[in-house]
Amino acid sequence: MEKQFYTVQEFAIKLNISDQTLRSWIKKGEIFAMKVGGDKKPHYRIHASEIDRLYVNRNTNKEVSNGLV
Repeated sequence: MEKQFYTVQEFAIKLNISDQTLRSWIKKGEIFAMKVGGDKKPHYRIHASEIDRLYVNRNTNKEVSNGLV
């Protein structure tokens, strides 16, 4: 059974990108993530469905420059 939520590190590994790149995408709103924990050093959880959404965007909008194209 696949996990429903991933940490930044786990999700970055799935996408074969760095943690920093993923955090940048989160801040830009390119990836939807839930912030958990404190404000000083936020932690994020990303729903597994974001992978599907990213690949749909990749295949339907080649102009979206999200590092996956």
